[in-house]
Amino acid sequence: MTTQQVDVTTIEPISIKNIYVPTTGSSILLNQARNQRVLLNPAGSLLSLTITFPDAPVDGDIIVISSSQAITTLTINGNGKTVNSALASLSLGGFGRWCFDSSVNIWFRIG
Repeated sequence: MTTQQVDVTTIEPISIKNIYVPTTGSSILLNQARNQRVLLNPAGSLLSLTITFPDAPVDGDIIVISSSQAITTLTINGNGKTVNSALASLSLGGFGRWCFDSSVNIWFRIG
């Protein structure tokens, strides 16, 4: 096993906040903006939702997804990148947070 130290003082703070009001069966394609919060605020619980991560993330990018309602089946599409510990559902008030590592082309779950 190898470890890497990261200078956290150079990591950009989360800079983009997007509020979505999805309906069951809808899809959300995240843009290329660095470090974003995805705030899901559906009118009620959802049976299904798909979220597709950006296709050209930059090393150290962070995506946070949270929901004000439960989502029974959540599909997170890495858009050609691996998403470790992708959420399969979200409970009311649930969230997940991922950081991209370009050396291995993986979104790592960090929260």
